[in-house]
Amino acid sequence: MDEFEDILDELNLVDVKMGNGWFTWSNNREGANLIKERLDRFLVSEDLIEKLSFITFKMVLQSKSDHEVILLGTLGSQLGDKGGDYKSSFRYEVCWAKVQEAKDIITRIWADKDSNILNIINNLSEELGPWQYHRYKRMKYKIHGLERKIGKIMDGPINERLSNFLKATRD
Repeated sequence: MDEFEDILDELNLVDVKMGNGWFTWSNNREGANLIKERLDRFLVSEDLIEKLSFITFKMVLQSKSDHEVILLGTLGSQLGDKGGDYKSSFRYEVCWAKVQEAKDIITRIWADKDSNILNIINNLSEELGPWQYHRYKRMKYKIHGLERKIGKIMDGPINERLSNFLKATRD
């Protein structure tokens, strides 16, 4: 371990804290059995931080996992972070498979024999992007609120009440 620390010092690397959390893993147990650890981290040079001040470090909270994801963003804040164009972050959501309206849109677009795969994906984006945005706008606010609560619990002190709340919030 001392050799590792020597290398960090020699290369002038610093351990960067995420803007929205510290711990990247928990055992998801309740009460006094809850354990939180910081398993993942970004090590970067101080020069990089000074020269590339637009770089962001963010933890992506996972609701169904014991392990959080950390990201280094080279574009600064993303459009989706500030309520930008819904098409810029278009992706398939699993919950669509349970909604007949989404299934109908997908079936209709895939049935177009004159379209190639790129056109199909573009058409899906054009139709499902706005559909998803309007239908799930409130759900996304609730999800973000729950992610913030999970983050506060993960970074806060351990107690039985909060560990039970963590489990319920993730569910």
